[in-house]
Amino acid sequence: GGGTGRAIGGGMPPSTPVKSPSAKTASTPGSSRSFTNSKNEAALAKSLSPQQRKEEQRIRNVERQYWRIYRGFFAIVKDEWIDIDDQMQAVVSSIENIRSRLPMETDVINAIRDEEEWEAQKEWDGYGLGYSTRREHNFALTLEDVQLAMGHDLAQHEKMLKVSRTLLSDLSEAQNALGRKLDDLMQHHLDSTSCGDEEMLVMALPSGSAQLLVDEATQVYSQLSQELYRKQCLVQRLFDSVTNDMIQGGDGPMKDVHFDGDRSNNVMSSKGTASHCCTVWPRGSKYSFIDALLLDNALRRCESKQAG
Repeated sequence: GGGTGRAIGGGMPPSTPVKSPSAKTASTPGSSRSFTNSKNEAALAKSLSPQQRKEEQRIRNVERQYWRIYRGFFAIVKDEWIDIDDQMQAVVSSIENIRSRLPMETDVINAIRDEEEWEAQKEWDGYGLGYSTRREHNFALTLEDVQLAMGHDLAQHEKMLKVSRTLLSDLSEAQNALGRKLDDLMQHHLDSTSCGDEEMLVMALPSGSAQLLVDEATQVYSQLSQELYRKQCLVQRLFDSVTNDMIQGGDGPMKDVHFDGDRSNNVMSSKGTASHCCTVWPRGSKYSFIDALLLDNALRRCESKQAG
C-alpha cells in the first residue's frame, strides 16, 4: 500500500494554478483603462465645487447655443434657399425652351397658310378633268395641330411666369428667415462677450472659432442678399421681354447684362433674354456673388459637427 502511494505521488507533477477565462477577461487593458477613467471622472466630479460645476455647465450651454444657431442658419441655406434657387433655374430653363419653340411654330403656321393660299389661287383647277388637282400641304401636321401646340406652349409659358413669381417670393422669405437667424447669432455672441469673460469663450469655442462662426454667417448672408437681388433683376427682365417678337421671332443684340439699373444698353429679344437668363442664372456662373468655397466649407463644418 505504501509503495503504491509513493508511485502515484511521485508520478504527479507539482500542482499549478489554472486561470479561468473570466479572470483573464477581467484583466484586459481596455477594461481596466475604462474602469480607471470612469473612476477618475467620478473623482473629478466629486472634487469640483458647486460653483465650478455651474461654470462648466454654463460653458457647455454657450457652445451648444452657438452651434445650434449656426446649424439652423445653414440648414435654411441648404434646405430652403438653395432648393428654391434650383427650382427657379429649372423654371427659367423651361421658359427658354418654350420661347425657342414659339417662333418655329409661327413659321410652320405661316408656311401652311401660304401654301393653302397658293393652292386656292388656281382658278383653272379641275377644268376638263372632272376632279380637283388641289393637294394638301407638305407638312405632317395640320394647321389645327400646330395651332393647338402653340396654344399649349403659350399656356405653359404663362404658368412658368406665375411659378417664377411665386418661387421668387419664397426665396425672399427664406432670405428673411436667414436674417432672423443671423440676428440671433449676433445677439448670442454679444451676450457672451459683453460680460468680458474671454476665457470662458475660449474654453467653449477655442481658437477664436466663435468669431469665425459669426463672420462666416455674416459673409454668406451678404452674398445671398446680393444674389437674390441679381435674380430678381433677371426675373424682371423675363417679364419685361414678353413682347410680340416672342411669337414672331427675332434674335436681337446679345450683350452682357449689367446690374446697375441701366437697361438702355441691355436690349435684346424675348428669346435672347430667356437664353441669357438661363446662361447666367446658376450660382456657379461668373455673374454670381456667392463664394462657393466659403459656402461648401461652412456646410461641411455643420455636417461634421452634427456627426460628431
